[in-house]
Amino acid sequence: MEKISENHSQKFIVQVAVSGPFLNGLSYEYQMPLNIEAQNLNYLIGLRVKVPLRNREAIGIILKAEKNNLENNPETILPSRPLKSILEILDTQPIFSPLMQEFIQWAASYYHYPIGDAYFTALPKFLCQGKKFELKKTRAKKNTDLETISPLPSRERSRTLSEGGGKFTLTDAQSHAISDLSKNLNHFSVSLLEGVTGSGKTEVYLQIIEKILRQKKQALILVPEIGLTPQTLERFQARFSIPILSFHSQQSDSEKLNIWVQAAQTDQPLIIIGTRSALFAPFKNLGIIIIDEEHDLSFKQQSQFKYHARDLAIKRCQLENIPCLLGSATPSLETKYQAGLGKYHYYFLAQRPGEIQMPTYFLIDMRSQNSKSNSPLKSQGGLSENLIQEIKKHLDKKQQVLIFINRRGYAPVLTCFECGHIEQCTRCDAAMTLHTQPLRLCCHHCGRETKIPKLCPQCEQLDSLCDVGIGTEKIEQALINIFPDKNIVRIDRSNTQRKGELEQKLLSIHDQEADILIGTQMIAKGHHFEHVSLVGIINLDDSLASSDFRAIERGGQLLTQVAGRAGRAKLPGTVLIQTYHPDNPLLQTLLTQGYQAFSSQLFKDRELAGWPPFSYLALIQVEAKQASLCLEFLEQIVLYFSQTNLILLGPAPALLQKKSGFYRYQLLIQSHSRSELHHLLDQLMPKLYGLKQSKVRFSLDIDPLELG
Repeated sequence: MEKISENHSQKFIVQVAVSGPFLNGLSYEYQMPLNIEAQNLNYLIGLRVKVPLRNREAIGIILKAEKNNLENNPETILPSRPLKSILEILDTQPIFSPLMQEFIQWAASYYHYPIGDAYFTALPKFLCQGKKFELKKTRAKKNTDLETISPLPSRERSRTLSEGGGKFTLTDAQSHAISDLSKNLNHFSVSLLEGVTGSGKTEVYLQIIEKILRQKKQALILVPEIGLTPQTLERFQARFSIPILSFHSQQSDSEKLNIWVQAAQTDQPLIIIGTRSALFAPFKNLGIIIIDEEHDLSFKQQSQFKYHARDLAIKRCQLENIPCLLGSATPSLETKYQAGLGKYHYYFLAQRPGEIQMPTYFLIDMRSQNSKSNSPLKSQGGLSENLIQEIKKHLDKKQQVLIFINRRGYAPVLTCFECGHIEQCTRCDAAMTLHTQPLRLCCHHCGRETKIPKLCPQCEQLDSLCDVGIGTEKIEQALINIFPDKNIVRIDRSNTQRKGELEQKLLSIHDQEADILIGTQMIAKGHHFEHVSLVGIINLDDSLASSDFRAIERGGQLLTQVAGRAGRAKLPGTVLIQTYHPDNPLLQTLLTQGYQAFSSQLFKDRELAGWPPFSYLALIQVEAKQASLCLEFLEQIVLYFSQTNLILLGPAPALLQKKSGFYRYQLLIQSHSRSELHHLLDQLMPKLYGLKQSKVRFSLDIDPLELG
């Protein structure tokens, strides 16, 4: 790390990637006067540097370097104007390995994202700010050898691996998967491990990772939710006596930097468990990447660099020449499609180990339990009488109950019963959600909060505002009223923001301090609640109906995952589903024939409609303070694509047309050729930056999972 001086005779021209929304996706050239005799300039590539950029100093990463020596090469073509000089070199060695540089550059190219922004997405915040650090060469500790890599006794089972001391019997399907996967550990491959909830996918992960560690390699396990990290971390720590690190968004910047540096410094056995950003950890000896709950929407970054961690993990494994293992009880249709084509190895775990049975399903027809009817079965705070009686039955047996509703807050709408006025967000096309802890109205799109008015803002009637709909807080209050002597724990984004809150609530469930758990999709997948015997699902219909063609798939996945939290140990599981559409044919297929039959039907529907995985999509979204500016921008893109084979859907308003004060419009681009789509987008992107005005913001989403 050195300050740059102008007193050297030789100069180098370096191409530097700098992060910033105004940079039009380009890198910039600078001159670097260095007193270096070496002819190989590759050592410069990947170094962070401080550079002058317009009226400020910026941090950049060197992408390319070449010598510019006029004495030895008088024919050198000089740039049209003098190049600015690098101000300072921040690193003594590249921040990323050549392989990681290739990986990040591929990702930026595939998602048509500015290379500088892609690089800085992959770095901890402190390194993006130019903080200096040294990568030190570390020697292996004496206790990190083949003996200590052997698994330790786990609380989840009563034996140690291949060594006697208790019995643990794998199912035939688990044994086959482990045996077959073990044959592909030394080269690139992609495998899908589909298994019903509670079928022992994690045990397969553990045994495969043990084989990787015995080769003195490292492992990365990606999980979709922060809430799954502590549970997964604990299970792995109980199994292996090597460094096991977690990496997720609730950690501080210094914690993330520390983990990043540890990964960069050691080539000894190491496991990192984390959410999608852990994909960019700089492993020195990576041996496998495992994506748990590969179908989950959380693996797709929905803002700025809109990458999909699952898809990029597969690419990284290809570059590293290592296996990638995808696991899920409800795989995405795209992943199942690749497995069906034979591009992915496929394994199916059809049953739970031992005598553990799948839960039993019951539908509750809510049409007969409307709160305004005279039926003796009318609901209380969204809970049907049938569900209330079943909860009581399980609580009397000292068993735990999980109530799932995928909507936080007390009620999604506050309306006037006199004039019909609905309290809307002034910045978004959305109703304000009523919260009671503390009492307020909140917009779940822009975060705006207001007090609850005493008068209706429209008709000025006193005390005429009433809540409509159900959220987690209303369910919580109803259960407190019905079961005042029971310990009720609610888990959603509103009450798990502080560090450690989520872990504490989950611990109360595992330690049987909680009787009833209420939660959103945060607790829908992956969790092993040994004492939960009853799952109640509320407002399922919202998850099975939407203008998004993927809504039904997500609804089926969510139902299957939530239901899978019941009866995972010795207790038999029961699932009660409240619905206004009990005769829905896809719902009936899912409950009676399982997710495989359900997804097979969706494949037929998708193929007829030409949606992915039978086509490829890109979504261009535009935001501006005036709707007309959005339309003008998108209409020029339509004109550009008018002579191509692409299918254009739009321009059209986004599903949420106004958000945070900006109007939002979009253009969905569909193609049956991935290469043609990307080729045309390559040509389009420079033109988009040319079209862009300061009053218009745009983004491109490749393989979008949410349409608006």
